[in-house]
Amino acid sequence: REVVEVPAEKIGLVIGKSGATIKELERLSGCQIWVDAKTNVPGYPTRLVNVAGEPGSVQDAKRLIRERLEILDGGVRSTP
Repeated sequence: REVVEVPAEKIGLVIGKSGATIKELERLSGCQIWVDAKTNVPGYPTRLVNVAGEPGSVQDAKRLIRERLEILDGGVRSTP
């Protein structure tokens, strides 16, 4: 499992309307992807997006998340 830090104001770009985007990212990557509910705190600058699956799939999912944020708005950090 790995974690991607997403600026709190950009998390909607990863989740999408009614979770449609995150479901599509899961389908494309073959990973489980979820937002850590503990980081849904007013004033918390980032949200933690967890990615779990096979190592190659995890890398694919992280790439898809980064690309989505860069294309639509910019601003993401990954942690191992």
